[in-house]
Amino acid sequence: MMTTKKILFIAIIFTGMLFTSCSSDDDGPATTTLTINILNLNMLEGNVVYKAWIRTNSNTIELGTFQDVDFPKNFEVVSDELDAATDFFITIEDNTANSNTPSSTRIASARLSTNSNTAQISSVDAIGDFSSISGSFVLRTFTGSAPSNEPNGIWFTNELSATTNLSSALSLPTLNPGWKYEAWVVLSDRNGNNVNLSLGKFSDTSQSDENDIFSGQGDAPQIPGEDFLNTSAGNLINIAFPADITNRNVFITVEPENGDNSNEPFDIQVLSTNNATANQVNTMSTNNFFITGTLEK
Repeated sequence: MMTTKKILFIAIIFTGMLFTSCSSDDDGPATTTLTINILNLNMLEGNVVYKAWIRTNSNTIELGTFQDVDFPKNFEVVSDELDAATDFFITIEDNTANSNTPSSTRIASARLSTNSNTAQISSVDAIGDFSSISGSFVLRTFTGSAPSNEPNGIWFTNELSATTNLSSALSLPTLNPGWKYEAWVVLSDRNGNNVNLSLGKFSDTSQSDENDIFSGQGDAPQIPGEDFLNTSAGNLINIAFPADITNRNVFITVEPENGDNSNEPFDIQVLSTNNATANQVNTMSTNNFFITGTLEK
């Protein structure tokens, strides 16, 4: 028969083993602090967030989300996973989707190496290289009863007289997946408020953009641009059409495809002109947009 002392001794040993097992689980794998510092990244609002990731040969691992641009930011990463990582990148995500898979809309990235504890963060591989861009447009009308030089439209060409086979005057890089260009003009509504009005999104500078709601019934050139003639469409946004574009500001942004539910322009502006002028080619100012930063592990 087992004595009381033996039972007590066995209970003590079992309790010690149980305690040791739980402590080991609580310790978990070793972690390393990953620190990032980034310039030219703008704050997000609403349901849209930035999400940081690393990628190994076999996995893509989420590190965390943020909206503010207060840097530096720290992420605790399992050391073995960080040692095996080949890439770091930041995506723009719809926070309501709760997806564990990164969207195609990358805004910055870095290549990681086992030989270095630091890496350079850049937007070039994530979005595109804007170091050699250019653009211009004319104020002409094409979709009315006949093409004219009335300043009721914006067309991204240098042609002041031709009416067919217009060539594009935009020199922009092909964007990486997850991004599109969008052209804008600032018009005033009937209450005197300035409104950012989209001409439409586009990916190919030599093809029409995705919007023609404001144009007339005539044939439009096969390049990005828009006429502002449709009075019914203008009434929906409280703007009197036909709209005179003279002295208006025109600009082109790069827009994320993921989570872009806003009618306002995204913060990446690559080309712009203030005070558009009729009867001449309007050369746009360039903004060599470039996100840069450092990563340290």
